[in-house]
Amino acid sequence: MVVAAGDDAWRSLCARANPLPLARSGNWLVLAPHPDDEALGAGGLLAALSDTGSRAWVAYLTSGEASHRGAPQWSAGHLGRTRRGEARRALGKLDQNGRVPLFLGWEDGRPAPAGSAAFRRSLAGLLDLCRKHQIRNVATTWRGEAHCDHRAAYELGKYLVSRSGGEIRLFEYLVWGWTDLGLTQKVHRFRVETLDTADYAERCGRAIACHRTQVSSLIRGASQAFRLAPEMVALATRSPFILLSESDDHAA
Repeated sequence: MVVAAGDDAWRSLCARANPLPLARSGNWLVLAPHPDDEALGAGGLLAALSDTGSRAWVAYLTSGEASHRGAPQWSAGHLGRTRRGEARRALGKLDQNGRVPLFLGWEDGRPAPAGSAAFRRSLAGLLDLCRKHQIRNVATTWRGEAHCDHRAAYELGKYLVSRSGGEIRLFEYLVWGWTDLGLTQKVHRFRVETLDTADYAERCGRAIACHRTQVSSLIRGASQAFRLAPEMVALATRSPFILLSESDDHAA
């Protein structure tokens, strides 16, 4: 069911998409709500950027420490450290340039509200990063994603672009949005751009596999637990890769 829903929307979006001229796009920042979203949502983009010579940075809002609440021997701190390590290994599969990811330190499942001290700190740090490295594109999770951290990543990206003085373009990528049965209608006024990522499917699959806490039975006994379904991996590794952006007539 997940694959069917995602495939229907994916085909619809591909039918009206234009290729993204990645080689001329400049440097990128990818905002990921949790470790694994960089591979699930933007793996194809990161792999393609690595091969075109464009530079990309990844910033994680949280360390994903709430994915397995109550698991014996897996405190939130231990799980967060483990997931940060998984993220670094995954990025090594996607991007061979060795840039160090940023972890913003937000609490998993409790995003910092706009205007809060944590939000302002993150925004200021990312603005400095973008100015220092001449980042011209920010990719973040789609604004309509169900998870609060995913929506918060979009909000942070929106503020970052608005404070850039028109120098940065905002893109949105889909993670759990692919499972939304109303996705096609909800994004019908967005601009759709694609990347041919067929050559990167295996690399993306290896990156996702680095997130062992999310794709395997490594953690047992949690009162609340998450395990990524194979269907979601299939959605994340297909080609072309799709990015959304606001069209001129889009009503947010």
